[in-house]
Amino acid sequence: MIPSIPSSAAAQTQAASSSEPVVDEAREAQLRASAQEFEGVFIRQMLQYAGLAEAFGAEGQTADAFSTFLLDHLAEKITEQGGFGLAESFYNRLATADFEAEDTLGRRV
Repeated sequence: MIPSIPSSAAAQTQAASSSEPVVDEAREAQLRASAQEFEGVFIRQMLQYAGLAEAFGAEGQTADAFSTFLLDHLAEKITEQGGFGLAESFYNRLATADFEAEDTLGRRV
């Protein structure tokens, strides 16, 4: 008779064989937040280099401050609405990355 596989072991094996990364809930939340934040920064830079800050035609410190807040807000809202889908790609890469490294003496850190 073949011994049964405990359900937790079966779930881990199934999860490991799928393309989805296996991470605990706290780490997943942290990685997703980091990936979304990074996408927001990326979108903000795209908006800035697209000339959106200068589109209002105003000059001076007040206009610079306003355009900074506007770009930050727009990037945040775009990201909250799903952005360009980059956050999911960033998350998948971070979740499957091997963060172990070696110091100069070859020791694992």
